[in-house]
Amino acid sequence: MMLRWRTRKRLNNLLFIIIPFLCGLLLYFLFFNTTGNVVKDIKSDEINKLNNLDIDPLSIDGLKKVEVGITPGIMMLLDNCTGIVMVTTRSQTFSIMRGKEKVQDVRPNAHDLIQDMVNNLDIEVLMVKVTGNFEEMYYAGLFFKKDNKILNLDARPSDALSIATRLSVPVYVDEKLFEKQKQKVC
Repeated sequence: MMLRWRTRKRLNNLLFIIIPFLCGLLLYFLFFNTTGNVVKDIKSDEINKLNNLDIDPLSIDGLKKVEVGITPGIMMLLDNCTGIVMVTTRSQTFSIMRGKEKVQDVRPNAHDLIQDMVNNLDIEVLMVKVTGNFEEMYYAGLFFKKDNKILNLDARPSDALSIATRLSVPVYVDEKLFEKQKQKVC
């Protein structure tokens, strides 16, 4: 019986040494990776260019109105039989699908909470703009209006589309981006 207790104590002491070591090793590889697998930093001017922040934020010049299509793990921005296909998680596509169906689960998710906040605080969601992509990542803007103030939030397209489908908000995509990324989907 005493041996088991000592063995258990030694294992516990060993875990107090190994776990911090492994955490430190993980942090080292995440932040100080010397193998050359460095994630590129996106400069703020590149993000501003992708979000078209240098033009009137409410302008829809150069944008195409699209419909949102969804299949498990894939969201699509559709115009007739062509569209931009974007891969995302099944949970995100499920949330978009629930928004399109105007169905809320037993417990609300973050998109349902935003819908409740918008509806109860007299905030209007004006539109969603998908404005660009950079290294297989798409960028979207979600436009809110309260009184005479406009707020443009940078958002993941999956989140922006989840909110847009719940609130029946128009979705626009940059025409150049659409022409470059479009695929036949029918």
